Amino acid sequence: MLYTVDSFRPAAGDPDHVDHVVLLDARGKPSATMAKSGAHHGSTPFHLAFSCHVVRADGRALITRRSACKQTWPGVWSNACCGHPRLGETLRGAVRRHLAAELGVGLRRLALAIGDFAYRAEMPDGIVEHELCPVVVAEVDGPLRLDPAEADRAEWVEWSALQRRARDAPGSLSPWVVAQLARLPASAADVVDLLERAGHADHGLLDAPIEIAARPPAAARPCVGLDRVLASVDGVLDAFLADRRRDLVAIDPAAADLGRAVHELATGGGKRLRPAFVHCGWWAARSAVEGGLEGPVDGAVPSGSPPDRVALAVVTGRDGPGGRGGQGEHAAHLLGATMELLHAFALLHDDVMDRAAVRRGRPAAHVTFTSAHRDRRGWGDAERFGANAAVLAGDLAFVWADELLDGVAASPDCLRAVRAVFGRLRDEVIAGQYLDLLAASTPLGEGSGAGEETALAVARLKSARYTVTRPLELGAALGGPLGAGSPTLGALRAYGDAIGCAFQMRDDVLDLFGDPATTGKGTLADLREGKRTLLLERALRLAAPADVDHLVRSVGGPDLSDADAARCRDIVAGSGALASVEALIADQHRSAMHALEGIDGPVRDVLVELARLAVDREA
Repeated sequence: MLYTVDSFRPAAGDPDHVDHVVLLDARGKPSATMAKSGAHHGSTPFHLAFSCHVVRADGRALITRRSACKQTWPGVWSNACCGHPRLGETLRGAVRRHLAAELGVGLRRLALAIGDFAYRAEMPDGIVEHELCPVVVAEVDGPLRLDPAEADRAEWVEWSALQRRARDAPGSLSPWVVAQLARLPASAADVVDLLERAGHADHGLLDAPIEIAARPPAAARPCVGLDRVLASVDGVLDAFLADRRRDLVAIDPAAADLGRAVHELATGGGKRLRPAFVHCGWWAARSAVEGGLEGPVDGAVPSGSPPDRVALAVVTGRDGPGGRGGQGEHAAHLLGATMELLHAFALLHDDVMDRAAVRRGRPAAHVTFTSAHRDRRGWGDAERFGANAAVLAGDLAFVWADELLDGVAASPDCLRAVRAVFGRLRDEVIAGQYLDLLAASTPLGEGSGAGEETALAVARLKSARYTVTRPLELGAALGGPLGAGSPTLGALRAYGDAIGCAFQMRDDVLDLFGDPATTGKGTLADLREGKRTLLLERALRLAAPADVDHLVRSVGGPDLSDADAARCRDIVAGSGALASVEALIADQHRSAMHALEGIDGPVRDVLVELARLAVDREA
């Protein structure tokens, strides 16, 4: 029995209405309910669940043997309890209800361990479990009183022994527990520490009532307050590139084509998130130092606008008292422009490696160079010429980024700190690109945890830290520099890693499911290239065997048809992979907001807005 948002009305005494599961759409949002008694079968619909690991202070975990009368995995040892939250209930409330009903214990403390866990498992008789299943860790009160309809035995075991059992004898445990233990901390102390560190970052998922949205969420609005800053960055870029293009013409007029390719890409659109994060890092460090909250390393303080003037300029879009910002603020603009030139280098090379035909709604540079070669009836392979020319344009952008960085005026301590971060950033983005190439060259199989780990590592190095964390650190190095143990720097890094991950996951979702008219990119590129995104890796793990076979046959084919691509997208969405990645995005956003508790002043409000812009976007 299926209940929609209009038809569902809980009625006392009607078990079909009370004991239900919440069905989820492709993005993991509640869409309807279904009687639990009819939910699990050979085509189980994707639905919401939870999985609870009960631990003690000594690091022992509670495992229970599922009752022989259970429909799925009867007689199998599993974690303390699992269940299905009800519509209108919170996740915390559902865990408390199941702990009391199944184990006879009260809930003392609860922490979110894995917010984006999803799985699909099939029993020998064909019954399937298919769930988005947040994993929590709990500490409980009271003696165990097992409900024999749920569990007939219980045992406290060493966490390390449970980990070994999952690794060496996975068939002796439920399949979801085996998959969860691969992602949970290996150390019992770290598991218990989850409860010690449970805080506001968990509350958005644990304490939000489960509801079917009556209307779609509001579209993301532009980030208010950074228009003046980003306009200054654009002015720096335009003037610098105009000068460099004149230098190229003086070398040889034919070389102007390279300069034009860099100039058009660097100034032809883009979200300008990296300069915005550079500015916020500088602003946060300046505020901490001048507010007396932290001291700079070796007492180095670059000249520049006081934080209140910067706050006024950023939040209102107007200059503060005394006109435009001083040398420190201009240096932040130069750093932001440097990041945009480095980004142009990465995009020019990336489009060649990915054979991407479109960038920001226009032909990619290598396509433009190829067309020019054909128009003048040049000698040789036009496509090879186009690729080679685009690579050289990317090299030029890389060199020019370094030249622009040389123009930053600051104290020697600041410049050393900036150079160190910039060097690390470049190493990481190039290493991440190579890991991406390496992963794409590995044949698709059934998917694995290792594949997901590689996809996350590529996303972290190639995009997440490059987009958010390192730009924040660049700005903080200019505004301080702050010491390695700086609370402000620690908060910026934690925020940056979380929002950077969410930003890249949103990019992957848009690359596969976005509107090309809005994103400026096609939705076939990642599939034809065989890009091993987390979306694809999770689909390979979560999809039914026949669907996995289709992905393996189709993904990576340069001639992939629109029809096959559409089926691939349907498989990714239907498998629960899309929902789990959406859950990861939400989880990382919560973590970022928690990290911002370590940042004071108006810059915190701007970082909140930038986080929303990075996560809740359509392009």
